[in-house]
Amino acid sequence: MKNIETGAKQSIITFYDDYIEKEYKKDLINSFSSIEHEIKIINIFSCKYSPKILSVDKENNSYKIKRYDIPFGTRKNIIEKNIKRILYTITYEELYTQLNEIKDILDAHSIHHKDINPGNLIFSEKERVIKLIDFYWAITPTEKTGIPDSGINQVYGIDDKKAFQKIKDQIKIIYETIKESLKIANKQIEDFGVVYHNGSSKHKGKSYSPINIPYFKGIPFHRDISNEYKEIVENLTLKPTTALDIGCSTGFSTFSLIRDFSIDTIIGYEADPQVYLFLKNIKQIFCLDNISFIDNVSPQTIFPKSDLIICMNVHMWLHKIYDNKCDTIIKNLINSSKEMFFQTAGLESNGMYLVKELTSKEVIKDYLLNLGSKNVDFIRSTNYHGGLRHLFKIY
Repeated sequence: MKNIETGAKQSIITFYDDYIEKEYKKDLINSFSSIEHEIKIINIFSCKYSPKILSVDKENNSYKIKRYDIPFGTRKNIIEKNIKRILYTITYEELYTQLNEIKDILDAHSIHHKDINPGNLIFSEKERVIKLIDFYWAITPTEKTGIPDSGINQVYGIDDKKAFQKIKDQIKIIYETIKESLKIANKQIEDFGVVYHNGSSKHKGKSYSPINIPYFKGIPFHRDISNEYKEIVENLTLKPTTALDIGCSTGFSTFSLIRDFSIDTIIGYEADPQVYLFLKNIKQIFCLDNISFIDNVSPQTIFPKSDLIICMNVHMWLHKIYDNKCDTIIKNLINSSKEMFFQTAGLESNGMYLVKELTSKEVIKDYLLNLGSKNVDFIRSTNYHGGLRHLFKIY
């Protein structure tokens, strides 16, 4: 599916869902560069920061590269919300380092890119690296093309070093604007960390589960759910574009899914008021437009149809609050998903609250089938969450 098409004097660039196609205009006598020249320069630059070339069509004078997630901006200016979104995945220091490394690699290969601008720097969320694209004007000592030095990059200039510095200066200004917000978010973690541990000051700042955002890597957490998340990803048979995370806690699965699958829309449900406010703050700080948070789930909740629903270790709490009406919630979730991952405890668990009717993994599976599940696969039992938990896939 074609998304957007842009044109320049020398080419037409078309953005598709999974790739970018660049086609050299055929109605111009192109004495400056060629598709062979550009591909050769990209291959000389070859490193983790170079775009992945998917195909080259010399007959139609075009090539395709993998499409990445977030451009720094346009060829004329930085887009602030895009930079904030990038800083949700890597720190400002990491971003600064990567830009320096790109410049060093260009220098090491004597490549003069000549068109370093925010539109040619694109971030891959899954790889967590910047990709430098568009080597149309680039030259090396042995690959000169007779390109003029004027009229290429009117805003950032053709001097790569100065262009990189201007971009870094602009990013620094944006980062300074979010530093105070990050302090507030850290204070929120301290506050609900105390609550989670019944007011014990020795646990101040500890969150209930890890937070998959680099600025919070140093925050201690009570339980590591990364293995549970890994099991979900390994057992997925679809590529989700929409998802729900029921009882998302501090958002580990929510934040991870959006990077791993380029999810268009994800909703995290979290009833704890302090954690909910923290999540809302994170959404605002990093301009996470495709994430929403809702502070309650009830038998009256209407869930949107979603490719993937995660309902991990919250059934016992829903049952405690709503008793048998909890079944309505689970049934609605089953009917709203293409694939759903459900985890809860049987009586053999040492968990702090158990549903007495669910005595074992066999009984839990029957329970899910009786609520309308077409297929229920038992995946495995784990102790990752504290006490024995049984994980199922519903589809």
